[in-house]
Amino acid sequence: MSFTTGFVVFPNLTQLDFTGPLQVLHRLPGATTHIVARTREPVPSDGPLTIPPTVTFAERPPLDLLCVPGGFGVDQAMEDEETIAFVRRASAREVCDELLHRRVHPWRGGPPPREARHDALGLPSSPAARRGDSGEGARGP
Repeated sequence: MSFTTGFVVFPNLTQLDFTGPLQVLHRLPGATTHIVARTREPVPSDGPLTIPPTVTFAERPPLDLLCVPGGFGVDQAMEDEETIAFVRRASAREVCDELLHRRVHPWRGGPPPREARHDALGLPSSPAARRGDSGEGARGP
């Protein structure tokens, strides 16, 4: 079974928010990972690490999971319409994101519920809807 993950990178992201999940997800059997950015120019983190994208927003393949790390650059990334548009149209089954937690709703005390994040992207929010079934009759009476 293959599983394709894309990591959106932007200037001043926190490298650990990016490299931690990358390290884990890249080791899954059948995993393919892509580092996605506006261009293929190296992207500076909020530390000494510079991240080389493997694909651009326009080049990225279909994804099973889209991860958007956090960091000091999130506020600027939230203002970048090209980045927000990419995240909205990315064909991922799930979106793991710091960027949209803050863009969708200015929730206090934590991220918004998954349904709010998925609604803002136009993605189905329930597990049944993500699988493409109505859920009727799936569990019986």
